[in-house]
Amino acid sequence: MKTFFGLFEEYGEADAAVRGLLATDFAIDEINVILQETIAKNAMDADWNEIKIQKSQELGQTATHGLDGLLGGEQAFNLPHIGRVFATGELANLLTKTAVLPGSVDGGLQAALIEFGLSEETAEVYQQGVENGGLLVFFHFADEKASDARQVLRENKAQQIMNAIR
Repeated sequence: MKTFFGLFEEYGEADAAVRGLLATDFAIDEINVILQETIAKNAMDADWNEIKIQKSQELGQTATHGLDGLLGGEQAFNLPHIGRVFATGELANLLTKTAVLPGSVDGGLQAALIEFGLSEETAEVYQQGVENGGLLVFFHFADEKASDARQVLRENKAQQIMNAIR
């Protein structure tokens, strides 16, 4: 199994990558995302004061897809050094829970990423990227999907594409 990470500057680029992954036979439960709450709320086409997005992928009368669909039903929480974030996907939830455990406040997301197997430099870039409004998209999948994964990330302007050593 492999885990690839990519950092996106724009919500639209990350959304296109998620849609591309889903179109190339990646399952929605293989995709993970961490981003600031304000970035998601400003980018999503929804009235956050009046509706709740359900995991059924439906928003009012409109079906949600891509990144909007992944974020549906998620609740934001405080992440040290970053502020309020959404984390969706099993690995994203694991990493962010590790980052908020008592005693891990000093390291936050960066320390959790290092513990997961990323280099200190890469983990710092990813944490700073999310702090500065970027979106960290990563996925865990079977080895034979590696070339498709890299291609989708590159086509959609992912920066700092890394494979975790785990």
